[in-house]
Amino acid sequence: MKTAPEPASIHDVDEDDNILLHSKGSTTRVMKGMSPSNSPPRSQSRINVRTPQKCIFGMSICRGPIENMVKEYGLNRDCPLTIFTRSQDQSRERNEVPGYRFRKVFFTDETEILNPDATYDRGRYVRLTAFIAERDEMHPDPRIYVEQRVYQGNRETIMIHELIFGGMIQVGIEYVFTACGDEDIHLGKRDLRLTIKSLQQDMFDGYMHRAKYYGYDRKDTVFVSQYSLLHGLTYTIRKLGSGEESPYKVFLEADDLRTLVDAKRKMGSAAGAIPGDGIELLKLRFPGYGEYTEDRMDRGDLDLRISHFQPLSVRLMYGSALAVQGFDAFAFLFVSPIVIPNRNELAHPLTRFWMRVTGVSFFPYVLSTWLLRDYHIRHSKVGQIVGSCFAFYNASLAALYTWSALQENEYTIQPFWYAAGWRVVWATWAVWELLAAA
Repeated sequence: MKTAPEPASIHDVDEDDNILLHSKGSTTRVMKGMSPSNSPPRSQSRINVRTPQKCIFGMSICRGPIENMVKEYGLNRDCPLTIFTRSQDQSRERNEVPGYRFRKVFFTDETEILNPDATYDRGRYVRLTAFIAERDEMHPDPRIYVEQRVYQGNRETIMIHELIFGGMIQVGIEYVFTACGDEDIHLGKRDLRLTIKSLQQDMFDGYMHRAKYYGYDRKDTVFVSQYSLLHGLTYTIRKLGSGEESPYKVFLEADDLRTLVDAKRKMGSAAGAIPGDGIELLKLRFPGYGEYTEDRMDRGDLDLRISHFQPLSVRLMYGSALAVQGFDAFAFLFVSPIVIPNRNELAHPLTRFWMRVTGVSFFPYVLSTWLLRDYHIRHSKVGQIVGSCFAFYNASLAALYTWSALQENEYTIQPFWYAAGWRVVWATWAVWELLAAA
């Protein structure tokens, strides 16, 4: 059998937040003051006397870590998930949950500093003020989500509590939610004292524009090619959805790009970083060029990253040279004695000389090819020397294969155009890289 709902309980509390006996009342009497004739006799002492305040004890549901909460809330909503917090850390590293969208309202009760007992009070509870629109005052069962900082071992965790008010919200009255405030390392979880204030719709919209939105940012990356290093880089910002160009463009001079590349490379080398295929040169943020929120009240930002990268063609070129040369080394050392039992039978001494040079230089050549795969090494002084040897070695082998093919009774590479052609390509590319790095 269901019972009719009753108003939430309301009590008077003394200066130590203890409930006063015989002070229980209904929330319908919250705004009515007690007449002087009905007031109980009070002591005339003026020492540490504070007027009892009204409060309502609410209920809460712990929704767990913020990651679980935003996943449960989902993405298909008409309004962003709003979380109120006392934290002042608005960084994306602390607040973002990758792949999910929500907003946080950062607010601290500034009046705490005026309270002479603030230090003592903060040991027992924390205060928070939440704002709602006037039209939400009549909501029969409103819910508000607040953030709580707790410690699990030595690790800080953000928990989300869903606050339940037991009916329509009483504006201006302080609600108390047990153990929903931020945890103190020594005192444990404190109570949350929440005050609700109502704003007109236009003021409320302006207030929500000050909230921080997470998950609505758009990310884009611009790669600086060799052409950009010679002629500069131009990037046009596009409006999301329409694809139209905005009046804003990013332009970087070629000299500035080259200076950034050299500086970043030196910084990476000084820090002992392992050389990679790319260097991040700049990070730029453009507010208001991200994705719209569900209610289209605000937009995220555009995060633009400008990186210098090693083209795929370069990696393929040196990778193919490494693979083919490794196979050639195996074939020359193990297969050629069978194909050519007596190398002295080669008629021309130049052919014998180049065959010996090829055999001796196989492994240094493979090592140099491996080193040249990295951008940082290719653009260093050592890399220029190794690159020069790489270009000369391939050019000389291409010349040897061509000369040998034109001679009679000489050792001929089969298929000739395949072997000689690759040598020419590798040598030409290495020379171009040397000129570009100069």
